Amino acid sequence: MIREFNYTRRQRITARHIQIEMVEPEAGGPLSFDATIRLEELQLPPEARLEIEASRDRQAVRFSWGTVGNPTPPLE
Repeated sequence: MIREFNYTRRQRITARHIQIEMVEPEAGGPLSFDATIRLEELQLPPEARLEIEASRDRQAVRFSWGTVGNPTPPLE
């Protein structure tokens, strides 16, 4: 039996709580996305930080997305 310990009390947001839309890059520009996050039913504290982790192949990048009470995409 595998045991997991969650000392940070982080919660995973499932796919039904977030909608990701890929944005077509301009010629030679970087890949980007828009996210719509619906967290009302999870009853999370409004000051909890939101982070979105995007991965492609073996690389992953985390984006700070504000807080539960004020979700804000990162500046470009």
